Amino acid sequence: MPLERVFEVTERLSFRGEVLTPFDEVDARAAARELGRLGARTVGVCFLHAYANPAHERRMREILLEEVPEVAVSISSEVWPEYREYERAVTTLVDAFVKPHVNGYLERAERGLREVAPGAPLLIMKSNGGVMPAPAVARRPISTALSGPARAPWARRGWRARPASSG
Repeated sequence: MPLERVFEVTERLSFRGEVLTPFDEVDARAAARELGRLGARTVGVCFLHAYANPAHERRMREILLEEVPEVAVSISSEVWPEYREYERAVTTLVDAFVKPHVNGYLERAERGLREVAPGAPLLIMKSNGGVMPAPAVARRPISTALSGPARAPWARRGWRARPASSG
């Protein structure tokens, strides 16, 4: 990532999540406006020790969406709430990068599913083998990164829902 697209915002938490330096909303708004000027479509936010207290990251997301409503935002405290900031930052940036692509795919998949199975929920496989509803995947697409090319047999074209048997 080019350094001109990396911004610092004044704030600091201890490893326990205690506020050492308050979140500076003036800094945050200036960074958000500059990202908007640069045409950013996605933003990953990673503040030190946000895993212990996500308040500053959540407020940063609110400010980003106020200043640049069309931007997709991923925050580290939701994507990977762990204490290692490098891994948390990288995972958050990957989540931010794939978010618009995954959301476009989900919209198309939901439209297609409505055509063949009205009312059926679109469930997506997670990396751990479980499933999650499409809106949850849209908020945190990184959760599907290792799910692989899996397809349930009931998702084939032409499938029609049948009433449950009574016997």
